[in-house]
Amino acid sequence: MIEVKIRCKGCDTNTTTQFLRPIEARAILGISEPTLNRYREEGFLQGHKFGRGYLYTQDQLESCSRELRKEDQYKNMEIIYRG
Repeated sequence: MIEVKIRCKGCDTNTTTQFLRPIEARAILGISEPTLNRYREEGFLQGHKFGRGYLYTQDQLESCSRELRKEDQYKNMEIIYRG
């Protein structure tokens, strides 16, 4: 985990945000590196560009995890149409 201090020039306030590295994000979501990159490229997961790589916030990962759980629920359902 990386803490980044951000200073607002206009309002002269400081905020600290915690970011997770890709390896930590993959462990939380239980996905591979190519899948993490695909999720980011497709807009399913927002990453923040820092230098040559990306970092992720805990909130973003929790939101992505909720969406993945929703998708898993529907995979095991059978749709029956009775007309």
